[in-house]
Amino acid sequence: PLTRIGTYEFQNEIERFTFYSDGAMHINHEGSNDIIDIKDNNNFQILELNSEGSLNLKYKGQGAAFIVENQNEKILQLNQDGVLRARKIRIDLQTWADYVFDEEYPLMSIEELSDYIRLNKHLPGVPDQETLQEEGLEVAEMNQILMEKVEELSLYIIQLKEQLNNVQEELNKIQNKQ
Repeated sequence: PLTRIGTYEFQNEIERFTFYSDGAMHINHEGSNDIIDIKDNNNFQILELNSEGSLNLKYKGQGAAFIVENQNEKILQLNQDGVLRARKIRIDLQTWADYVFDEEYPLMSIEELSDYIRLNKHLPGVPDQETLQEEGLEVAEMNQILMEKVEELSLYIIQLKEQLNNVQEELNKIQNKQ
C-alpha cells in the first residue's frame, strides 16, 4: 500500500499535487487544460504538460535550451537552434540491409547504375536533395539505405575482382604461348 507523504492544495482546497512514498506524484488538473504550466518571472511559459498528453518545452535566450545531466556529466543537450547533442543514440530496427546478399537480390548492372545516376543525379533508392530538404530524413531509414549501398558496392567490387582475375588469366595464357 502506498502512503501519502504530502500534498499541495490550491484555491478552494483543490488538491493539486500529491506525493507518495514510492516517489510517485499525482497531479490533479481539475478545471484546467494544463496539467503542468511553469512560467518564469516575466510570465513566459517555459514548460507545459497539457491534458492531451503534449509536453511543450519553450526557451528564449542564448545557449542550450534543454540539458540532461548525470552526476555533472552532460548526457543530452538541445540547443535553441535545433541542434541535438548526445553521447550515443540507439535506434531499434525491424530490418537491415543484409537482403542485398540474397541470391535473388536484383542488383543493377554497372551500366544500368551509370545510366540511372546520369539521368536522376542521385543513387537509386536514395531520396534526392529536394525531397530531403522538404521532408527531412529519418535517421534509421537513412542508415539502412546507406548500408544497402555499401553492400551493393561490395558486390560490385567482388564482380570487378572476378573480371580482373579472368582478364589476368587470359593475359597469362597469351604470354605463355609466346
